[in-house]
Amino acid sequence: MNYLFARIAPKLTINKELYKESLYITIYQLSDSKATPENFFDGYDGTLASFIVSIIPDGDYYTRSKLYKIEGFLNPKILEVKETQYPNFSIKVEYGKDNKRKVKSFEFTGVK
Repeated sequence: MNYLFARIAPKLTINKELYKESLYITIYQLSDSKATPENFFDGYDGTLASFIVSIIPDGDYYTRSKLYKIEGFLNPKILEVKETQYPNFSIKVEYGKDNKRKVKSFEFTGVK
């Protein structure tokens, strides 16, 4: 846990309420050296970014919470967090070098 807490970028944390406050999503961005392949950055010590996605239902029900990790992004930016069909949602991430940006969507199952 210390590895995660030490690498979270608080200013890049996103909080989102979905389905009329039925799900609460928190997305933490972190600098993730463990998800960075050796020699990925040519000539300097860089790290890729990862996201920890925390999902809790309405109320304080942490026993039914979920936690996901998506990893290995260069210069990521979350474009949207979108409801799909309850309790599912998607996160769209843009990432990559400035001149070769990619967009990828990830689907998640929330908590009922």
